[in-house]
Parts: sequence; C-alpha cells; structure tokens
Amino acid sequence: MSEDESLARAAWRSMYQLFRSEEFQRQGSAAAAALELTEQQMFVLLGLPLDGDGGMAMRELAEACHTTPSYLTSVVDALESRDFVGRHPDPNDRRVTRVRLTLNGKAAVHQAQFLLGTPPSGLLALSTDELRTLSTLLARAAEPYPWP
Repeated sequence: MSEDESLARAAWRSMYQLFRSEEFQRQGSAAAAALELTEQQMFVLLGLPLDGDGGMAMRELAEACHTTPSYLTSVVDALESRDFVGRHPDPNDRRVTRVRLTLNGKAAVHQAQFLLGTPPSGLLALSTDELRTLSTLLARAAEPYPWP
C-alpha cells in the first residue's frame, strides 16, 4: 500500500470515527426529536432537494435512502400528514409519484441542517489555523460529492 493510500485510509478512519461517535449519534437523535420526527423521517427529508419544484420520484428517493419503496410510503405518509412533503404526479409519466418539500418541509430541513451542523467537541478543540486547514482540505475532498 502506498503512503498516500495509507494516509487517506487513516484520515477516512478518523472521519468515520467522528460520525460513529456517541456524541454525533446523540446529536442526530436530538435533531430529530427537536423536529418531532423519527431519525428515518429526518433522513428522508434531508434526502429531498431544497431547490426546484420537481422533487424526487418515490423509487429514486427510496434508493437514495437505502430503503424499500413500501417502507418509504409509510415515512412519506407521516411527513405528508405534518405538511413537510407533498406527493405529485410526474408530468412525464403519470404512473410515477414524485415527492417534494413544502415550505414547512424546507424550514424543517434548514433547522435539521443547522442542528446537525454543530461541530463535535473534538473539532472545537482544534486551533483556528488547524480548523482552516482541515476545512479547506475536506472541502476539496468533498467536491465530487455535492450537497443535496
């Protein structure tokens, strides 16, 4: 294994460790609870595009959320009852149902992103220069994976 690959693996392991931490898990649970959602409902909301009115096809959303269309239906039902999403027929194929965020749903997504964006204590312990360097490097590494 090359030194570059070894270093990349070490960096990835550290990032994974941050996301698997109890602190991060509590933060996700707290964000969902603050919105009075289950974590799966919040995950579905965060998977929908904020811009544009097209939304996503149910099947496409199920794939993005790594779940089955039948399970997603119950999650979307709950979100729809809270006026966070709406279902609409696809303009090109009326057999396809699309899901899109409502104004309330967009507000909930912004709130969830804010709550989930609170940095873990390990990051806050870094110096300003270290955070600047880390932020720049992670942004470069994340460029191929646009934010939804």
